Amino acid sequence: MLKAQHPEYEFFTAGSTHYEAGVACADCHMPYVRDGAAKFSSHDVHSPLLNPEQACGQCHTDTEYVVGRVNTIQEQVAETKIATEDAILDAIKAITIAAEGPTATADPALLDQARALHRKAQYMWDFVSAENSTASTTRSRR
Repeated sequence: MLKAQHPEYEFFTAGSTHYEAGVACADCHMPYVRDGAAKFSSHDVHSPLLNPEQACGQCHTDTEYVVGRVNTIQEQVAETKIATEDAILDAIKAITIAAEGPTATADPALLDQARALHRKAQYMWDFVSAENSTASTTRSRR
């Protein structure tokens, strides 16, 4: 099994709006805080959605819009991820039946091709899943 670890950096540097604007991870995930006259970066790394006025408000005047847009994108990613999981499971079942079923007469070269495509699909699903930017809405599985 292939396993993606911390793909956030790749997603961030692959042409994201924030990256192109020169924003660093800490700007949003460790925003500045004040203690009297002292201003310092928070060392409590967390989602900017937990304090959008502080994390996003330095650059964005309409933080309500930003939060709504992020929530919409995260929901779309989460829904697509669930649909992809279902397709990957269906592919596993189809490959198993083709390889081991009672009428298994599949061409070995086609089975190898199907397995390779499944492996790529599983890795890409894992890459998105490991990134952790999906909504936290609870969904039922089939």
